[in-house]
Amino acid sequence: VGHTALTDRMVVRGSLAQDGWIAFFVRGERVTGAFALDRGEDLAVARELVGARTTLPDAVLADPEADLFEALEELL
Repeated sequence: VGHTALTDRMVVRGSLAQDGWIAFFVRGERVTGAFALDRGEDLAVARELVGARTTLPDAVLADPEADLFEALEELL
């Protein structure tokens, strides 16, 4: 999802060593894209973040216990 660049930083939610993770790509303060494995709900939020041209703090993006839908709603 989205358009990323080599200079974007990657914020991972979950473990790349296990099934079920998402990597958010962030440029400056904005989520520019995401790639996921078995994290459909998180990918839906990533689409919203990319489309809204907004971001969440890296700590929230990476926290598997954080509710990304709720955090996004607070921003919009």
